Amino acid sequence: MWEDEIKDHLLTDMLEIHFIELPKFRALKNKDLAQNQLHRWLTYLNNNITPRELKELISMDINIKQAERDFQEITKDPDYQPFYDEREKAHFDRNSRIAYALLRGREEGREEGREEG
Repeated sequence: MWEDEIKDHLLTDMLEIHFIELPKFRALKNKDLAQNQLHRWLTYLNNNITPRELKELISMDINIKQAERDFQEITKDPDYQPFYDEREKAHFDRNSRIAYALLRGREEGREEGREEG
C-alpha cells in the first residue's frame, strides 16, 4: 500500500487489495469449481445458484458447508429478521434509485436531442 501523495513511500507490504469484478466472473464460461477455491466462493456468493449447485459446492468445500450452515442458523433466528429485512430494503431502494437515474438520464438525453434537432 502506497502513500497517496508521495507514490515512492511504501506504507506497508502486509496488505494487498484485490478487486473482483463479479459481472466478469458471471460471464466466465469455464469455471473451475473442482480446483479453484475462489471460483467456488464466487459461485456460492452469487445470488442465482440453484439448490443442486449449492449442494455440489457444499460437497466440494468444507468452508462453504460451514458458511451455509451458519447462514441457515442465523436466518432462522427471529432476532435477525429485522436486520435482514432492512438490508433487503436498502438493496431494493438502491436498485430503484439507479433504475430511476438511468431512466431520467435517457429522458433528458432524448429531450436534448429533440432540442438540437
